[in-house]
Amino acid sequence: MSFLSIVLFCLAVPCICLLPTEQWHDSAERWQSEDLHHFVTRPDLRAPKWHVIQIKQDLTEPGYLFVTPYSNLQRPVSSSLYSGHQIGPHIYSSDGELVWSGAHLFPGQTTFDFKVAELNSTPHLTFAVGSGPLNTQYTAGFNIILNSSYHLVESHSPTGGTDVDLHEFTILGDGKSALVTRQRAEAVTYHDTGTGEPWKHLMLQNGLEEFDIYSGRTIFEWWAHDHISPSESTFDASKQGPGLPWDWYHISSIDKDDQGDYLVSIRHTNAIYLVSGSTRKILWQLGGKKSSFKLEGFHFSSALSFGRQHDARIRLRNSTVTIISIFNNAADENSVDEDDEPSSLLEMALYTAQSPMIAKVIRHVPRPNRGRTTIGGNYQYLPNGNVLGAWGDNAYITEHLPSGKVVYETSFLSTRFLNYRAYKLPWIGRPSDTPVVKALASTTKGRDLTTIFYVSWNGATEVSKWNFYSADLGDFDVRRVGSTIKNGFETSYVVRGHHAIVFAEAIDKDGNSLSNSTLVSTELPLSWHKVDFEDDDTEDSSHDINTPQHGHFKSVLVGVMVLIVLVLLYARKLFLERTLRRASRYLQQRKRAKDDDRDILRFAEARTGSFAQGTGFQR
Repeated sequence: MSFLSIVLFCLAVPCICLLPTEQWHDSAERWQSEDLHHFVTRPDLRAPKWHVIQIKQDLTEPGYLFVTPYSNLQRPVSSSLYSGHQIGPHIYSSDGELVWSGAHLFPGQTTFDFKVAELNSTPHLTFAVGSGPLNTQYTAGFNIILNSSYHLVESHSPTGGTDVDLHEFTILGDGKSALVTRQRAEAVTYHDTGTGEPWKHLMLQNGLEEFDIYSGRTIFEWWAHDHISPSESTFDASKQGPGLPWDWYHISSIDKDDQGDYLVSIRHTNAIYLVSGSTRKILWQLGGKKSSFKLEGFHFSSALSFGRQHDARIRLRNSTVTIISIFNNAADENSVDEDDEPSSLLEMALYTAQSPMIAKVIRHVPRPNRGRTTIGGNYQYLPNGNVLGAWGDNAYITEHLPSGKVVYETSFLSTRFLNYRAYKLPWIGRPSDTPVVKALASTTKGRDLTTIFYVSWNGATEVSKWNFYSADLGDFDVRRVGSTIKNGFETSYVVRGHHAIVFAEAIDKDGNSLSNSTLVSTELPLSWHKVDFEDDDTEDSSHDINTPQHGHFKSVLVGVMVLIVLVLLYARKLFLERTLRRASRYLQQRKRAKDDDRDILRFAEARTGSFAQGTGFQR
């Protein structure tokens, strides 16, 4: 490195140090993702942020949003596009504040159908986890049940060579059994219905299973290919990716009614089936090529009554009428026509006691932004009579009055994440771990010492406020130094004075203590120089400590001093080089003079011997 480069570098260092702190922070935020949360106490959690478009609190149903952001439906792959824990089960408040992130439980693995279910009259969390990394015990995926402390209660993995199909994991009303979707790939031979010729193809088989939660015993099993001809599929096998099995059915939801029968939505036949729980036969089919119903009131689309649907649910069933609801996608990844109607929430009355049977639309709520949901989506009834539409995509969610009016609208701020289903549900979370606190020393503009507290408690829903304490371990003295209302996932609070050892306490709305954090040491900024801290756990302490501004000056001073030293070294180098050159010239002159003397002496001796004595030259 040249001397000029060194000088320029030293000049640049103090200039960089003079940049305002905010510019450093802005630069860091640009490198991080603005669409992700960043928490001081939990830097490992990078939950997606929300963009709340509108909210009318007095008209909406109370509850939390349950979502599962994901980025890729295939097996987890390494990517530099995503850092930290971002995908997986998440709970948010309606205003977009994170309540709980479970992304750290199964890093990088896609989860679906995250919701609350009753087991033994106690609320639990349930969700399905997709295929994990190859050569692990979770290659085929599994279903998970957590308690209110976020501890694992039960897990269930598929057997018999099948994989978890992420579309459904629902605990039934008695809390003893669950419904799941299953899939497996196999080579299948069928005879063409027209020519009778056999043909063979690698198929993705779809089925449903009801199993006992505690024993894992299969109670009921049903596979679509045993009852539905592949000729009813409307999915072109050529649209499948290379090397992948033909997804000819694609079960998108299952439900069970109080008569023991199963409602099955099959996306690639554009149909919904009622399957007998005793004979396994199809009792009726709504939609598709062989519909059992005459459709009335389907005026919202000239091309198709409904299609590529999800989330079919039985809302009421008696001897004459069945009420069902579906999420009508009306599009998929391969068939999006800009002239088609938008996706919608549909409610239908099926009159099954008459001939022909009739299906009538009794509620139709189109997607508010007129978009089309190509993947996922669900339709939830809320206790206050409202309905929730989860429109897939980047967790676009709306809440509607019975009239259809929108009273809530939100989505992820990021477009890099998708969401399959979303629910709005009540929940009380009581994590067994303790709150996490971090404290940083700082100063005010007037150079008064302060301590900044950051505190969070992942999953705790009952915290109303935080108390902050300073602890003197020598005197075993603990004093409360501040208190503030809980504000979002992570609350910050500033108190006067430097408090070396601190902790935080979570308080509920009735003033009861919920939990304390562990004791932590307050961190000092790296640019500070600590000067003989004694007992400074006082709220008005003002010890002599370099402020961040002094830190900037210190950096500038160091840079200048280094520059001066380098200049002096360079001057010394120039001086030595000049001295050496002058000495070299002098020695060369002396050598030439001596050579001349010797020549003269030899000349004189050659001419006359007395010349040397007369001139004073000596041999």
